[in-house]
Amino acid sequence: MTKHLLPLLFLLLLTTTWCSCADAPSDNRPTITVSMEPLRLVTEAVAGDAFRIVSLMPKGASPETFDPTPRQLMELNSSKAVFMFGTMPFERTVLPRMTGNAAGIALFEVAKDVKPLENPGHAHGSASGLDPHVWMSVRNLSLMAERVCNALCEVVPDSADGFRQRLSKFQNEMTQLDETLTQRLKGLRHRSFLIYHPALGYFARDYGLRQLPVEIDGKEASAARLEQLANAAKTDSVQVVFLSEEHQGLQAQHLAEILQVPLVRINPLTADVKNELLRIADCLAK
Repeated sequence: MTKHLLPLLFLLLLTTTWCSCADAPSDNRPTITVSMEPLRLVTEAVAGDAFRIVSLMPKGASPETFDPTPRQLMELNSSKAVFMFGTMPFERTVLPRMTGNAAGIALFEVAKDVKPLENPGHAHGSASGLDPHVWMSVRNLSLMAERVCNALCEVVPDSADGFRQRLSKFQNEMTQLDETLTQRLKGLRHRSFLIYHPALGYFARDYGLRQLPVEIDGKEASAARLEQLANAAKTDSVQVVFLSEEHQGLQAQHLAEILQVPLVRINPLTADVKNELLRIADCLAK
């Protein structure tokens, strides 16, 4: 009896496997590629569920060393549109070259309306001397969302009304978040904070704060500069030292120990920019 049951069991297993594969959801939505995870927030908010948003630079990668894989190149070739901030060196070198080899791909730079912040300590492999972290600002996010909306209306004009409605909703959310951050940081307008890599320049500008970076142009501080930073931090009653997840930042850890203040890991490259900015504000307000 067992001998006759085995073929039946095997057939049942094959049928079940085939059905499972057939029922597996396939994402046939048109693809939009964004250069980095933070740009996903803005693009998903405006584009809605009709598009599949793919980040060219994967989570955990560094903008300074990122080099796209062949698979990512294939993803890019099938994209309806490609969005970039336009402030990171790899965006200005890699993306135009990649999209230039693929016919019909529209490449959009979304940070053109952002007032650039000069920061001599923030080369990121570029000689521009400008802070590239434009997304670490609620106000900048709102401006860039408008650029994304205009681009999508150009690429998919039939869906323009939906894009504009979602843009309005997103900008209202950003206005409310800006008001929340302003209230939380109200009493800190003349205080500084220490940070290993200067990623919060726009955030500091928005709320009248001052970041004291340890790293300058990708180089660690000298002993003399470390002493200057420690003295400045004591004078300004610095209560926290920030360290980005992608950096080891031993000097930041050393300063936190000297000042006897918390060392807080932050993630400027996350797609969840809204909650990250709230968390940073909470750390400063403690």
